[in-house]
Amino acid sequence: GLTLITSNADAEASGVEIETAWALTDNITLGGSYTHLDASFVSDAVSGSGTLAYEGNALPRSPETQYNAFADVEWSALGGDMTARLQYQWTDEFYFDPSGSPEVLEDGYGLWSAFASWESSTGMRISAYGKNLGDEEYRVHIIKNVGVGFSVFGPPQEFGVSISQRF
Repeated sequence: GLTLITSNADAEASGVEIETAWALTDNITLGGSYTHLDASFVSDAVSGSGTLAYEGNALPRSPETQYNAFADVEWSALGGDMTARLQYQWTDEFYFDPSGSPEVLEDGYGLWSAFASWESSTGMRISAYGKNLGDEEYRVHIIKNVGVGFSVFGPPQEFGVSISQRF
């Protein structure tokens, strides 16, 4: 078997997060959030096979910038209530492990999504959605081990419809 003993490296992180929503009217809401993160190793790690040069590298899965923006709209239509949302989410580049190697770097990416729903006064609801509308290819996980690795990708463009009834 493989035995690996590693001491943790020291790290520092600081940042800011802002979230807001504005009700422009009784029917329209705009909102979003912004996150800025500065997270990095301030020392190397030590393993049974030597020093792991982490100092100065970004912490894994710590994008410097993330933000999202959305618009929600509600109105009466066809004897019921309509709701709709359009949303954009940005994630800056980040590393999946502490090595800082290019093969574990995920480029920044943006995802668009949309949702619309109509509900009758009797409780029937018809909904439609679209996720990853730009069909962006992005990774949600990278596993790398001794020169061999693989990636797990996020879902591709997706659309769906649902019909439900409340009793």
